[in-house]
Amino acid sequence: MQLARDRGDQPAVVRVLHSIWTTYLAQGQLHKARSTAIEISDQAELTSDKTALLQAHAKLGQTSFHLGEFAMARAYFENALAISADLPDEERARVAGYHAWVLWYLGFPDAACRMSHESLRMARVLKGHYGLVFALGFAGWMHSFRGELAEAEALVDEGFELSSEYGLPFWITWSSCVKGLIQSKRGDYHAGLARMQQSVIGYRATGATIGLVHFMTELAETALAAGDYGLGLATIKEARASCAKTGNRYHAADTHRVQGELLIGTNRAEEGELRLLHALNVARSQGARSLELRTLTTLAKRSPDWWMQLKATRDAYTEGFDTLDLRRADEVLART
Repeated sequence: MQLARDRGDQPAVVRVLHSIWTTYLAQGQLHKARSTAIEISDQAELTSDKTALLQAHAKLGQTSFHLGEFAMARAYFENALAISADLPDEERARVAGYHAWVLWYLGFPDAACRMSHESLRMARVLKGHYGLVFALGFAGWMHSFRGELAEAEALVDEGFELSSEYGLPFWITWSSCVKGLIQSKRGDYHAGLARMQQSVIGYRATGATIGLVHFMTELAETALAAGDYGLGLATIKEARASCAKTGNRYHAADTHRVQGELLIGTNRAEEGELRLLHALNVARSQGARSLELRTLTTLAKRSPDWWMQLKATRDAYTEGFDTLDLRRADEVLART
């Protein structure tokens, strides 16, 4: 890159910076990724080129999302989409896919679903192989978040087929993991767990670290549902270690919640409840209302002391009333 700088070749400098950022993000070196994204943004501001600005805001938003800074990520993604409204750019579809996840974590499950569908619409119109596989992968997991398993399965099956056809191992393992999660949620724990474990192995084999915390947390929660506490505790311990090492914190609150539930399930109630309290604090500090709701639902199941806090968080929702997490919260509150 220094050679490009010395020649004054700004397009070459920007291309190298994009490559460096992609490597840092995939490896979970998020603070280095942020510094690089800021440099990309500085270069884009000098040009006032809409495509360059879109890419800069997209990278700042993605980095902020993975760090668990949801409000900041939302602002970057909204700016990216506004800047590029008249551009037929595949990057817009990826931004919309990420933005959908941010909206879900912030507690807007219906807006998240609409944004996810918009990401898919754009990707299908543009017909770029990678962009469509990306949109399918993110949309599939979005429907899983909402508890809509049939919709999730259709999307991840399509994503798996396309990623296999185009030779995209990262997205093959991504789709396979969500498929295993769906199998488990339907009660086929043996097949689901086996598929998810193989997906984590395959994901690591791609060299990617980013997102691994989320994969392992879902695997640990599936082990919890299956009653395999040994696997669950070992997996969630690894997930938390990865979270601490990389700063990949967008799913951090759920790592603590799942560990808490696993500890409670192995008669370590005091330790487990401390983990649940930590999960609640992390979710609130990040503004991750969806994860706050999950944790409060777990706490309120255990003690009526938490009913009022669960009710306050549940009542703050203005949408998503038919999603799985809100239905579970309503079931707990109906017992009061």
